[in-house]
Amino acid sequence: AFLTEKLFLRGGAGIGNISGRDNYGDFLQFGLTGLGLTGTVGLEMLQGYNWSLELAALLTSGFYRDEKWTSGTVQIGFNFF
Repeated sequence: AFLTEKLFLRGGAGIGNISGRDNYGDFLQFGLTGLGLTGTVGLEMLQGYNWSLELAALLTSGFYRDEKWTSGTVQIGFNFF
């Protein structure tokens, strides 16, 4: 959803899956499945007729049986449509 001509919010939900390995490549945890959520706030810095260049902050969380994993990034994206 665009809040202004260039400022946008984006979100999503789905199925998250994680697995863990030790230093030898053996699985410590395999196939934990749970709810995955993502949210983004961004700014389209340049806009063309069928492309845009954006700067965005992304937050992703996965909710599993006994734990929650969260990560965040700042990214530059090139979109074409």
